[in-house]
Amino acid sequence: MKKYIVLLLFFGMTTLLSAQNFFGGVIAGINASQVDGDNFSGYKKAGFNGGGFVGYQFTRRSGLRFGIEFSQKGARQNPKYDENGNLISPNAYTFLFRENCIDIPVAYMFYLNRLFVFEGGLSYTYIFNAMRSYDDTGSNDMSDIKKNSINMLLGVNVNITKHLFANLRFSYGLTPIGKATTQLTRGIFGVVGQYNNVFTLSLGWNFGKGNKF
Repeated sequence: MKKYIVLLLFFGMTTLLSAQNFFGGVIAGINASQVDGDNFSGYKKAGFNGGGFVGYQFTRRSGLRFGIEFSQKGARQNPKYDENGNLISPNAYTFLFRENCIDIPVAYMFYLNRLFVFEGGLSYTYIFNAMRSYDDTGSNDMSDIKKNSINMLLGVNVNITKHLFANLRFSYGLTPIGKATTQLTRGIFGVVGQYNNVFTLSLGWNFGKGNKF
């Protein structure tokens, strides 16, 4: 029975993607992230981002894309040293905050021409695992972490070939993932807290027929 369900789903997806206006594919890349509202700054936390997407191009200029992605976010601050590597300063740190997330982005697509496609929309983030490490000691306590958040996103896609494209995306939290510390606080809609702040550079493969230009 399961075999027939899989075959039916495969046939349905193949039929969907064969339609002129529907498309779908896979995407993978790297995040550069920080958390606004903690004591640190800088896009120093690198992480993997990847998943799949489906979409529909309504007109020559506009479309909608929906995705499901695994995304690694967070923040880090490295300097510390010694045992004669020196540098231990008054602000000496080895700090790492790691988030493993599921992102569900929904974006409006504006097709400028065959080369450039701009995107803007919202994404839902679910943090299913998080870890903080100070001075190389870690904790999986997520009691102060909000697992669910909403983000705005802006990006641009550059079509390299009919199917291969590069994507640069900026994502910023509209709802906080935690309470703000005493310094470098941020507030969105009057809510002070910690907010994900992420740049993503990816390569994607579109199984559809390409845009209408």
